[in-house]
This record gives sequence, structure tokens and C-alpha cells, in this order.
Amino acid sequence: SKLLPQLRELGIEYEKQILTATGNINTQRGILFAGGVLAAATGNYLREHQQVNSNEVFSRIRLICKGLVERELETCEKTKFTAGELLYKKYGITGIRGEVQEGFKSVKNKGLPALKEALANGANINNSLVHTLLSLLTVTEDSNILWRTDKQILDKVQKQATKALELGSIFSQSGQDYIEFLERDFIKQRISPGGTADLLSITLAMYLMENRDAKIKMF
Repeated sequence: SKLLPQLRELGIEYEKQILTATGNINTQRGILFAGGVLAAATGNYLREHQQVNSNEVFSRIRLICKGLVERELETCEKTKFTAGELLYKKYGITGIRGEVQEGFKSVKNKGLPALKEALANGANINNSLVHTLLSLLTVTEDSNILWRTDKQILDKVQKQATKALELGSIFSQSGQDYIEFLERDFIKQRISPGGTADLLSITLAMYLMENRDAKIKMF
């Protein structure tokens, strides 16, 4: 519980570097926060153990971020708000704060099982990550989609991701065809699931830390 304030200080410093590099256009705040929390919790766990256990790391993340949503969204009083805070006020979406407070519940329940399923079936890394992204997208209240569009579009995207999985995802021709259609459609409508992509990064990082000797097909 004492770790988060220390992480915040580091995060603020690196956020300044990101904003300098992007000309004050924030594009990576979510993954900076999520990745920082994951790295800290994993490092904390490895001080006591030799091998990473994802369930144990997720439990530590819940402890590190306990009460975060209430402190920073529900009872926060300020005049200048971030995009995530504005979306909470409009839709009640807790965003990345909600994810870390719940110990990356979406990653644990959807991301990791999907990634393991794809790899176990011989899929290469690209297809495995596509399958994982779709699985995460069915449950993620993606703040980037909401910021660029609206709740109606997000609901539609979640249903489309579910349909892609029902059609067989990367494992069937009909699933692959529908995924290609979604890619074209998302580009046309400027739908960018950036929040889900952050969770995809967390999923892959967690998998690789837990499975150090994993053999993954690149092509």
C-alpha cells in the first residue's frame, strides 16, 4: 500500500519525458501507469520467490491500488480533469484505474486464457495477439474508443469482437475474413481500441514473465 505514491513520482517524471518527445501530445499515459504497476508488483514478488506466479502478482496489484477509484474518481475535487476523469464523470467508466484496482481482472480472465489458447493451437505471435485483443475487447470499457466516439459505438465494437470469436477468430477462414472486415471498418470510422491495446501489452508481458522459456512462433 506504500508503493503507489513512490511509483507515481517515477511515473510523473517519465510522463514529462513522453510529453517532451511527443510535443505535449499524450499517447502513452495508460500503458505507462499500467506497466509501471505491473513491473513494481512483479519485482516485489520476485524479492521473495524465484518464479513469477500471475495470480499472486495480480493479488499484489490489488493491494497496491486498493481504493484508487474512490480516491481519484469518486471523491476527487479538482477543476482540471484528464480524459479518463472526464469519461468517468460522463459514463461512470473507471478506465485503467479500475483495471489495476481489480488486479487486471480482464487480463486474468480473458487476456491470458486467450493468449495461451492461441499459442497452444500453434498460432504465430501476430495471430495470437489478434485473438487476445479480440477477447479483451469483449469486456473492456475502452476509454480511447469512448473518447473518440461514444458509448453506442463501444457497445457495437464489443458485440463485433464477440461475433469474431463466435465465427472462429483466427482459427477459421470465416473468422479471419470478419477480422479483416473489422480492421477496415475501424480505420474508416477512426475507432482505435488503445485502452484494450494497453491490456494486451500487460497480457503479453505477464505471460512472458511467467513462462520464461516459452517457444513462440514468429511467423
